[in-house]
Amino acid sequence: MAKQQEAELIFIPFPIPGHILATIELAKRLISHQPSRIHTITILHWSLPFLPQSDTIAFLKSLIETESRIRLITLPDVQNPPPMELFVKASESYILEYVKKMVPLVRNALSTLLSSRDESDSVHVAGLVLDFFCVPLIDVGNEFNLPSYIFLTCSASFLGMMKYLLERNRETKPELNRSSDEETISVPGFVNSVPVKVLPPGLFTTESYEAWVEMAERFPEAKGAVRSLMDGEDVPRRKLKEIAEAGKEAVMDGGSSFVAVERFIDGL
Repeated sequence: MAKQQEAELIFIPFPIPGHILATIELAKRLISHQPSRIHTITILHWSLPFLPQSDTIAFLKSLIETESRIRLITLPDVQNPPPMELFVKASESYILEYVKKMVPLVRNALSTLLSSRDESDSVHVAGLVLDFFCVPLIDVGNEFNLPSYIFLTCSASFLGMMKYLLERNRETKPELNRSSDEETISVPGFVNSVPVKVLPPGLFTTESYEAWVEMAERFPEAKGAVRSLMDGEDVPRRKLKEIAEAGKEAVMDGGSSFVAVERFIDGL
């Protein structure tokens, strides 16, 4: 019987410490869970113009220095990035536009990685694991027939908010209005109505609101969204799972599914 190929995964995290830390922890867990299946995890690192590249890379290297199966590739800088005025006005819109400009850089990196392996190689590139801010890169994965998985570094309630935005957008409602202190909305996954005033600031400006909606619309195009909720039946974990179940539709509506780490590995 032919030996099963080992998998190489390409991770593209959002380049800030919190997202990087969560991404590296997921990578380590995947490797430790089934070392015979995961051969390599390659991190494609990119940077935003206003972040100190050297500090971020040093932080990344410190997280992976003891893990020989995780390697780091730094992408070139984006040429002609969006104007900083857009970041000041609507940071989410700036980030989304910046990631779109990364498409040719990621395409070149993937082309190089894939060309270094052939069909007889014992290792195959199995797919992309994208931070939710990187959903435009699903298009690059499609070009190479690679499935994309969204890694959610946020709480399960985030999925509920994304589902709410999709439903709101279908009703052609504009961005939210923060001026009403008493207004509440019904968000999937929340038992009680949510006061509008506590929602993320980006939902109150047109450009950022549209960026959030665009990201939510791309979620179903991914093969799945990776979660790493721990097993257990204590009350806090059970409640968290209940919230996650309510938010699943945000990624399941006509497309992707919500997968645990174990099922994610089995599907490679």
